[in-house]
Amino acid sequence: MNDDRISDFPVSAPAPSPDQAPMSPINKKVYACGERCENRCMKESSEYPVYSKCTTTCMEPYIRTLVDGVYSCTFGCTKSLSTQFATGMAQVESYFGACYNSCKNH
Repeated sequence: MNDDRISDFPVSAPAPSPDQAPMSPINKKVYACGERCENRCMKESSEYPVYSKCTTTCMEPYIRTLVDGVYSCTFGCTKSLSTQFATGMAQVESYFGACYNSCKNH
C-alpha cells in the first residue's frame, strides 16, 4: 500500500505574521532550550533515532523545571489567596485561574 499522506505536510512552517501576539516567556524558554539541544545533538548524530532520543533526553530537564515552576507558583498563589479571601469553591477556582495565568507568563 502506498501512503502519500506524508507529502501532504509542508516541509517548513510559514513565517509568523507580524500581527501575531509575541511569544510568552515560557515559550521563549522552551524555544531556547530546543535550539541548544538541537545544536548539541546534531553534533552527536544526524540519524533520526539517535538525534530524536538525544533531543528528547536533553529537553526533559528544561521542560520539567518550567512545568514544576508554573505548578509551584500557581499552587502557592492559589493557597495564599484562598486561605485569606475565599468564601467558596467557585472563588478558589477563580483564584486558581488568575494565578495560573499570572504564573505561566513568568
